[in-house]
Amino acid sequence: MSKSWTGKTDQAIALASALIKNHPDEYYSPDQYNNDANFRSHYYGTGPEIWKATNGEVGAFITGIGTGGTITGVGTFLKEKNPNIKIIAAEPQKNHNIQGLRNLDESEKPELLKRRMNVIDEKITVTDKESFEMIKKLLATENLFAGPSTGSVLATLNKTIGELEGKIVLLFGDNAAKYKSIYSKFGVYSEKEFDTRLNESKNNCFTCTYSNDNQEDLCKIN
Repeated sequence: MSKSWTGKTDQAIALASALIKNHPDEYYSPDQYNNDANFRSHYYGTGPEIWKATNGEVGAFITGIGTGGTITGVGTFLKEKNPNIKIIAAEPQKNHNIQGLRNLDESEKPELLKRRMNVIDEKITVTDKESFEMIKKLLATENLFAGPSTGSVLATLNKTIGELEGKIVLLFGDNAAKYKSIYSKFGVYSEKEFDTRLNESKNNCFTCTYSNDNQEDLCKIN
């Protein structure tokens, strides 16, 4: 069985660490999996931006776990404002093919995540199939062509939305631009269709808000 993207990421981190250790004068790494500057950028930047944009009415925040900086930085800030805000992690299945995210049962937990793991209220596991289906749905309904991790976040929303209150904020990691081979390999879009869709889409990175009371809030681009 081939390694999931989580395993490949862990291998890449180990290789980079070995290179830096053995050649300190040649290589440098900002070490986003351990460097607290990652956390602080979201605690002092993304978190306050979300609070301001929702007028403090945010009830839940959903995103994936890569380094752990986004979910812990935003989550810590929001919970200091209102401890009842739910912080929910989108977690891909084991042996997954969702680049940028990690399944914590088969992966090393980044040190950055370990420091503030308690800020996460719930992890929701989603399959590759669910994630890729949501990518296609988002493109069809909003003309937004997003990366695979965005599909995982949207699939997590689908599984939790009936239980959440207030404005639900979703943070999407990136657009689809660098995932042509992935989408082709797993039958999401052919290479030709990918190129067409990418050229015609609103090719942005973006944050979505959703409210159970006002469905017009879905996927406003900031």
